[in-house]
Amino acid sequence: MPAFSRNFEATLHRSLELANARKHEFATIEHLLLALLDDSDASNVLRACDVNLNNLRERVSGYIDQDLEQLVLQSPKDAQPTTGFQRVIHRAVVHVQSNGSEEVTGANALVAIFAERKTWATFFLEEQGMTRFEAVQFISHGIAKTAMPPRSLESVRPHEPAVARKIFISYRRDDSSGHTGRVNDRLEKEFGRDLLFMDVDAIPLGVNFANYLKDEIAECDAMLVIIGPDWLNARDENNLRRLDYPNDFVRIEISAALLRDIPVIPITVDGAKMPRPEVLPDEMKELALRNGLDVRHSSFHADMDKLVGTLRRRLGRSALE
Repeated sequence: MPAFSRNFEATLHRSLELANARKHEFATIEHLLLALLDDSDASNVLRACDVNLNNLRERVSGYIDQDLEQLVLQSPKDAQPTTGFQRVIHRAVVHVQSNGSEEVTGANALVAIFAERKTWATFFLEEQGMTRFEAVQFISHGIAKTAMPPRSLESVRPHEPAVARKIFISYRRDDSSGHTGRVNDRLEKEFGRDLLFMDVDAIPLGVNFANYLKDEIAECDAMLVIIGPDWLNARDENNLRRLDYPNDFVRIEISAALLRDIPVIPITVDGAKMPRPEVLPDEMKELALRNGLDVRHSSFHADMDKLVGTLRRRLGRSALE
C-alpha cells in the first residue's frame, strides 16, 4: 500500500485544522483544496496549469467562510472528513497503487478531486481554466500548460459535470489479453497511461470489486469492450457461462457503462463477431446495438488511427490532445 508523503500528511492535518478553526462539523473537499494550495507538490501542478493561486485561494476561502455556515457547531468538536473527502483520498491512493508508485502526494489528491463532478472544488479549478488532463500531463510527463497545443476553453458553471477524460478498457484475459495489450499500448502513446484503466489486478486487496469497478467507470467518459472469439461463451471451472453470473466483472463493467450512457465501443479482434442481443443478459443487450470496430492484425495501425480519431471526437474538442 502506498504511503503518504510528509508534505501530504501535513496537508491532510491542515485541511482538518481549517475546518476546526471555523468550528465546522465536517471537513469538505473545499477544505482539502484550500490546504492543497500550500502543499508544494500540488501548488507546482497548479502553477504548471497556469492557475492564479491567489485568486483561487480567495475564491475557495470565500466559499468556505460564506457558504458553509450550516456546518458551524455551537459546541465545537473535531471536524470529520466528509464522504467526498474520503473518496478523494481513496481514489488518490488507488491510482498511485495502480501505477506502481510508492508515495501519495498532494498532486495525486489534486487530480482525484476532478472526479467529484458536482462540487465547488472542481468548479473553482475549472474556473481557472484547469483540466484534469493538464494536471496529469504535468505529473506524468513534466509538460506544463504553456507547452501544450492551444485550446479554446469554454466557461464552466457550478454543478455542471467535470470532464473525467478517462478511457476504460473491458476485456477477458483468457480471451484477448494479447490483442488488448497491443490496443492499450497504442492508446497509452496517444493519451498517456493515467487516462486509461485496463486491468482488474489494480483493484486493492480487501476492496469490494463490484463497487470499485463502478467507481472507476463513474470517472470514465468512454469504454472499449474488447471482444475475442471466446468472449461470449467464456466458462468457469464448472463449465457455466460467466456472463450468466451477475457478479461477472465483464458484465458489471459493461452494464455500469451502458447505464451511464457513455460511449461504449465494441472492438472485435481475432475474427470475433458482434454478439446478438438475445444471447446477452438484459442489462447488456444494448451493447449489440452500439456501433463497433473490427481491429485486424493486417490493418492494425489504420484501424487504431480510426479508433483514436473517434475517441478524440467523442470526448470533446481537444480533451485528449
